[in-house]
Amino acid sequence: MGWLLYAPVLPLGRLHRLAFVASCLVLTGIAGVALFAVGPPMCYICAAILLWPQFCIQARRLHDIGASALWSLLPWSVEAVCLTMVAVSLAPMLTHPQSPPDPGLAVMGTVAGGVWLLVAFGFFVFLAVRPSKGETPRGEPTLAPGAPLVGATADR
Repeated sequence: MGWLLYAPVLPLGRLHRLAFVASCLVLTGIAGVALFAVGPPMCYICAAILLWPQFCIQARRLHDIGASALWSLLPWSVEAVCLTMVAVSLAPMLTHPQSPPDPGLAVMGTVAGGVWLLVAFGFFVFLAVRPSKGETPRGEPTLAPGAPLVGATADR
């Protein structure tokens, strides 16, 4: 349980699948509480603060599967573009609420929001399902060729 305290602070080391999922659930819970407890203006600040712990957790999980932490920047950049497109599509409705919404901007915002959700959820599933380096897809440790099984005796 010690991983829960230092995993969101340092991007160094490894993080197993179960610890990754638990850490993401804790961060999602904190973000949900911030959204409902403090409201929209302050929850954006809380979300910005939670970006670093999320990066650290993803970096540690990527290290565990044998990849560089820089791979976490790829989905984040796609998500940033999608969120910018959503913000651009919502800006006219927020600045001029009486004018009718532009259907092209509404479609662009909807598509960008859907792509953002797919990329974010897809990257989470990829990291949660991918086996750690040195284990099989079912979570069992792999053996080096010719290595004895654990508990095996020489007379067998």
